[in-house]
Amino acid sequence: MESKRIIVPRNSDTEADTCRKEVTPRLYASEWKDEHILEQRTFTDGKIVVLGKVAKRQKPKKADYILRIGQNFPIAVIEAKKKYKTAAAGLQQAKDYAETLDCRFAYATNGTEIVEFDFITGLETVITKYPTPQELWNRLHATDPVPESIKEILLKPLSPNLGKSPRYYQEIAINRAVQAILEAKPLPYLLCQMNLLLHGLEYPNIDSGNSLRTPLRDIGDRDRVDIIITNPPFGGEEERGILNNFPDDMRTAETAMLFLQLIMRRLKRAKPGTRGGRAAVVVPNGTLFADGIAARIKEQMMKEYNLHTVVRLPDGVFEPYTSIPSNLLFFEQGKPTQDVWFYEIQPPAERKKYSKTKPIQFEEFATCIAWWNNREENENAWCIPAADILQYDAGGKLLSANLDRKNPNRRNETEYAEPAEAIAAILEKEKQIVYLLDEIKHLVRQ
Repeated sequence: MESKRIIVPRNSDTEADTCRKEVTPRLYASEWKDEHILEQRTFTDGKIVVLGKVAKRQKPKKADYILRIGQNFPIAVIEAKKKYKTAAAGLQQAKDYAETLDCRFAYATNGTEIVEFDFITGLETVITKYPTPQELWNRLHATDPVPESIKEILLKPLSPNLGKSPRYYQEIAINRAVQAILEAKPLPYLLCQMNLLLHGLEYPNIDSGNSLRTPLRDIGDRDRVDIIITNPPFGGEEERGILNNFPDDMRTAETAMLFLQLIMRRLKRAKPGTRGGRAAVVVPNGTLFADGIAARIKEQMMKEYNLHTVVRLPDGVFEPYTSIPSNLLFFEQGKPTQDVWFYEIQPPAERKKYSKTKPIQFEEFATCIAWWNNREENENAWCIPAADILQYDAGGKLLSANLDRKNPNRRNETEYAEPAEAIAAILEKEKQIVYLLDEIKHLVRQ
């Protein structure tokens, strides 16, 4: 007798069927309303990948469901799979999307089974029904309850008359900022969080403590990084307890000089076949010409790092916060400095000074960017050998490490400063005098 092959057809339901027949009804049963459910929502444009000279955009990310508390507070993501697949097959994708959207709960389902991942506890659980909005909110704030007054403001719809919705990372930034304000968190933390999120860094890892609190000797290879871009505080002073974290001959009350030491220590060391860490740092003019301990710190930088570029910024770029002239230092770990290139950014002819409402524009850096990889001296650029910067006496003792070099290629022009600017310059020089006197006092005590 001839045996017959029986083919059992696989369930033909699609993921859309799972959503329509199973997920949506179950969400309604758990008190979720239409205004809280975003279905088949695309939330990224797709990553741009460059292959050779061709740039191609990958597929955008699209969640089957995004669940929100109110109209602008995402809390959970659901990924639906076809009925014949296991629910767990979609969990990793749900977790990835939830992390991107800053949601604390991720769900995967095939219509019959539901798997939950709770980012707060780290637990993966099979459940029989979706939690209600209130249940998720309570779990989100179980360890740090949010008062009803804060909840009401936090869940208030965002600018309903704007005409367009914010991008997902903008929504995250706004929600975090509002919550930080309502919970009275420190303003610098809030500004840092907002700045990073609004520029597309999806998961800022912010340390709100004093960056100088760790002794330099305790910073090892695991603490070193590839790139540091920073505008450290300058003009302030640190308490004596912080100074104990630095070598005896490198202790100074000037904050900018302490941060330069920290930055150098935190840069990755160059190894065969790998590039050393790089830094771009904003410093005031005082850092460039200061002597004493400051000179020894700059000597270390030039002997152990390649200080290849100093960009001299126009006066007043940080107005109204400070009128102190500032610069950008670019240096890299791996080899000593041979030559230092200087580039002077000139303000437009029609601009005498900058202000909060009329700040420096990115376009004003265009000539510097064009010059960067094709360096030649011109009216804005000049080069000085490191040997001409580090000055020693006959006995080999360091006399100065003056990086405050004027542009030799620009003809001398008599410029008269505004009275307020002249006063600010005098005060800055007075501060430098006090700083040097403090250093002398410290040396005398020793």
